[in-house]
Amino acid sequence: MRLPRPLPTRRNEYPPVSNTPKISVIMAAYNNEATIGAALESLLVQTMPDFEVVVFDDGSSDKSGLIACELNDPRIRVIGLGRNVGRAAARDHAIRAARADIIAIADADDASLPTRLEDHLAIFAAHPEATVTYGQITSVLPDGTPHNALRFPETAAEVDAQIRRGRMPVPHTASAFRREWYLTSGGYDKSIRWCEDYDLFARAWAPGTYVPGTRVGARYTIASRFPSWNYWWENERHLRAINARIQAVGRPAAGGEPFSPFLQRNSRGGTHAIELFRYVAVRLRDTLRGTH
Repeated sequence: MRLPRPLPTRRNEYPPVSNTPKISVIMAAYNNEATIGAALESLLVQTMPDFEVVVFDDGSSDKSGLIACELNDPRIRVIGLGRNVGRAAARDHAIRAARADIIAIADADDASLPTRLEDHLAIFAAHPEATVTYGQITSVLPDGTPHNALRFPETAAEVDAQIRRGRMPVPHTASAFRREWYLTSGGYDKSIRWCEDYDLFARAWAPGTYVPGTRVGARYTIASRFPSWNYWWENERHLRAINARIQAVGRPAAGGEPFSPFLQRNSRGGTHAIELFRYVAVRLRDTLRGTH
């Protein structure tokens, strides 16, 4: 088994905690006790020290919140409501509790590379028109075995082209955005349980405002070498429904339009059959290529 190169170990001394950090990292955690410690440690060794981490413990039944607290770093704040509210609502609570004007997303089972936050801030400084940025990601299996590198657009024009095609161009776990942009957009749609990140980025998009980075920002953990059928189906039917809602009511008002009717229409037998055929074909193709 090949393990990824370990991330740097943080020093014992803590940097001063700012009341107005340059960037707030938010993390929604639900039963992530096996991974949250490493995810937080990867943030605590960032090359840019002026940040905070807001962890929202989303009603975990394990020790996720306790592990975050036991790191005993003043840059980490753990909040929660004592019950599960879902990823969209959990992240929204964390963002509204954050103190910085720039918000970075981190998942509790992924790792951030040491220069990630520094890179986000540099892109925003160089591009005042930018509302969203991100770093590239690499992927590993849960046991640490390297998987295929996942490449995302490296120019704003390429991001715009993917949005127009109705595809996700932003790696959520390696992304950052301006807090004002998030609040103006209405934030995550809490009625969406899958692809809520795509809904946010698609609904609040404006041409030329999503400026990507080219360096790797995060190491993303995938469940297996190829997605399960259920994972594929849930993602594709939700993505279809999100795009249908945008086409029906436009981007600015999309968050205020009920989502369930669009999901129901895009979950019928015909769509299910098409996606099953696509799933089998793509899986066969990648198996023959030896890419999974």
